Amino acid sequence: MFGLEFSVGSLVNNQRKIFYSGIYDLIFNFPPGLLIGWLLGYDLIQSLLLAGIIYVTSSVIVAKSIIDLKRSANPETEYILNVLIFEDMFIATFLAFIVGIVNYGQIDAKGTFIVILKTSAFFAFFIVLTKTSKKLINKIIDIEHTELFVILILSIIVLSAGAASYVGLSEAIGAFLAGLLLSETKQRHRISEAIKPFQQFSTAIFFVAFGMSIDYKHIGGMIPVGIFIFIISSFSKVYGGYFIGGKYALSKRAGLRLGLSLIPRGEFSIILAGAISMNPNLPYPIKSLTGVYVLL
Repeated sequence: MFGLEFSVGSLVNNQRKIFYSGIYDLIFNFPPGLLIGWLLGYDLIQSLLLAGIIYVTSSVIVAKSIIDLKRSANPETEYILNVLIFEDMFIATFLAFIVGIVNYGQIDAKGTFIVILKTSAFFAFFIVLTKTSKKLINKIIDIEHTELFVILILSIIVLSAGAASYVGLSEAIGAFLAGLLLSETKQRHRISEAIKPFQQFSTAIFFVAFGMSIDYKHIGGMIPVGIFIFIISSFSKVYGGYFIGGKYALSKRAGLRLGLSLIPRGEFSIILAGAISMNPNLPYPIKSLTGVYVLL
């Protein structure tokens, strides 16, 4: 549950570093996906989705590697985490926007405005709720009985996801914002431990469902394209990370480690690939291509 990793307070306190590190990363790594999508014959929505798939780093894999390799004290780690925070926040908003546009039915000024307004209002509601109802939420979830506590937390997550779906946004956004809401409570660590088994189980189910949705007849033809995309995206990530390191006076080695750390792709790429229905007759089906790309 990504939202639990962040808090509104930490985002505000580090907003400048997060913003600029993230913007540099976005500039280097989002446009290549748009260009590749155009070369593959995708329309605008499909190209935007591919750009998001290529752009976003797996925060789960990177965070785990930092812990496992004992790199928490490295000078580049702060900037890696800043980039990951920006990417997750950006992709959450981006996903809401894309799904909203698709649900609206067309891309025009009116539709774009409606989707932006709807997305902004939904995010603003949760942020205001987080800042103004902290005591009430703490009181509501202060339950000693473990089973009831878990049921309540899962209910909040499902309710938030359902609310997002009801207003035409992605369920993943609702779950993310529920995590952001719960991250401000005193029960944050208890929540994290309580939902861990469900998180692992649901992740497994999600990947099984995604795997079943892929037409494996296309996999063989996707491998050369997937390798090409992997090379391009890896280069842009490494160079972008190196650039960020230079901007913040990191050593060349630290900048290189920063860039290399941002290469892994994973959960959000898969989520984006399954976000909307695609034309199965495309020469390069985006789900199959994403499956190959993430596995690389």
